Amino acid sequence: METTEKKIIMYDSPKAATYQTNVEGWVSSDGRFWGKGEHNEHMARYTGSTHRKCECGAIIETRSYLSCESCRKKKQLENYNKLTYKAYDGSPVVTAFDDQYFFNEDDLNAYLLENNLDSISLLFCEENNWFKIEGDYWADIMPENSDGELPDNLQKALDELNKVISELPPCSYTSGKIRTFYSVKK
Repeated sequence: METTEKKIIMYDSPKAATYQTNVEGWVSSDGRFWGKGEHNEHMARYTGSTHRKCECGAIIETRSYLSCESCRKKKQLENYNKLTYKAYDGSPVVTAFDDQYFFNEDDLNAYLLENNLDSISLLFCEENNWFKIEGDYWADIMPENSDGELPDNLQKALDELNKVISELPPCSYTSGKIRTFYSVKK
């Protein structure tokens, strides 16, 4: 067996760093060398800057969103309006641009009144149901030469558990891809 020792280089050793005068390339304002080329220029400018221009011309922080708040809201609204529309039917909904969920019309009306809103853009929710347990759940610990069949009593218990799981209400909800609109009912 061959062992290799890791080479030790001390901080103050001439091997730890060298000053080079014969290299060219982009260096960011934090002193990081990036080298030549368009990509390296981009990386040097990105890491060395604190602000940049949004496509609309607004000044934004470099390590923030890719666009200013105004452009983000405009893009969100464009994407929302591209979604299929369906009239509100009392199903669970979520606000289109944040994370407020509503499960009945009374809660929607209360939210609109509390926030002095006449109407609100919403998305219908999709159900997150409990996952059924499949027999291959234990495949990683089963013997390699097994046929993958579970013992009868375990398979029976698993079938009963999955029946219970299939009858449960949704575990939770997430925003869907169908938009709706709601106006306060007075």
